[in-house]
Amino acid sequence: EESKFSNFIDNGLQSDEARLRIFLELTESFPDEPHFWAHLARFYSIRMGNHELSLQAIEKAINLSDEKDSLLFHMKGMCLRMLAKAKMNSQRNNKNILKSEIHEIYSIVDQAGESFEECRRINPSDYYGYISHIQLLINVIDFSFTISKYENKTEFLRNLSIWLQHKLSLAEELLDNIKIFNQVKSQNTYIKRCDIYLQDLYENHSLVIEGWNNLLTNATKDKPVIRRSIVRTYVR
Repeated sequence: EESKFSNFIDNGLQSDEARLRIFLELTESFPDEPHFWAHLARFYSIRMGNHELSLQAIEKAINLSDEKDSLLFHMKGMCLRMLAKAKMNSQRNNKNILKSEIHEIYSIVDQAGESFEECRRINPSDYYGYISHIQLLINVIDFSFTISKYENKTEFLRNLSIWLQHKLSLAEELLDNIKIFNQVKSQNTYIKRCDIYLQDLYENHSLVIEGWNNLLTNATKDKPVIRRSIVRTYVR
């Protein structure tokens, strides 16, 4: 993750402890300014790796805000995404991961998704509310493959859990939406990277479609999301 802090914060100070004192001083001097709390949250998350304090600070920022602020919800989503990423990195390729640990990671991903969704609801044209969510979904799908019993992504995709099926479908849907909303930015690097990853994920389109058709035949619910996935795979 790029920090994207000010030049003074990144280059004018010699240590993260000194940088943290600046953010703490700002929140102490201006305790009712939500964006100072939000940037403190961001610093805790990105530079300090203290996700608990990060989430406390961003919640305070949101509670202080007089009106719905899409940026604050995006920042909350990013704090949760950093937490999910840290937990996924610690368990990557662990074939013996406990189900409770998987469920915890998936729960954090859902919480982050809710924040990104709120960001988009407040400001539907906010580019970052889409890309950040897509990247998170790509990360959790990739992580789930590394802890699965499948040797290749085609077999993994053919046997996706319903939860992951929903996440893949949502990633494709968000990517479609951002291409429509940001036609001028269609060559944006982040959009292209997301598109390429999703394209590469399928490996063998015919086998994936066959597996999902079988899943569709046996499914008692969630058929609409499976049908959408099949259609998108045909398109790809």
